[in-house]
Amino acid sequence: MSEQIILEAKMREKTGKGYARKLRNCGWLPGVIVENAKSISIEINPHELPKVMRAGKVCTLNFGDKTTSVRVQEVQVHPAKRTPLHVDFIPTK
Repeated sequence: MSEQIILEAKMREKTGKGYARKLRNCGWLPGVIVENAKSISIEINPHELPKVMRAGKVCTLNFGDKTTSVRVQEVQVHPAKRTPLHVDFIPTK
């Protein structure tokens, strides 16, 4: 079993295509935590995402004052550049 990866995230209040582009230009990756029928919008450092992908897609996510164990559900990548555009997390039970 591999060691637990810890990801730091920030809550984001704005959403939409324009704001997501601004985040990526500033060096952040937009994402969401999807639980039941609601989602929590977050932003993470894209350089930490490969560590999670190599570790079996399960990590501890620290955002705001909350800590939760999540796994990567989907990563959207740019078709030509092959860089991540958006990541979806779901909580593990």
